[in-house]
Amino acid sequence: MDCDCLPILPDRRSNPSVIPNAQRTQSLHNSERELVALLRTAILDIDQTRATSLRATASRYDWATLGPVYDDLFDQIARSGPATR
Repeated sequence: MDCDCLPILPDRRSNPSVIPNAQRTQSLHNSERELVALLRTAILDIDQTRATSLRATASRYDWATLGPVYDDLFDQIARSGPATR
């Protein structure tokens, strides 16, 4: 998604919150028939497919964004000392 690829994924294996509501009908399928239909549409309507960008959605998972969050979390854990039971 960060490279402006249109994801086409099985709905049962995807976290729907990652894909905005407006793009879910273009991206998520529940059967082989729906998969084929999504692929066909993506290919035949290539201009629309290329115009669809989920880069902004994917950017929240970029390491430049999440790295500092994890660094802070791990620092907190390290400073708290060994876990006791």
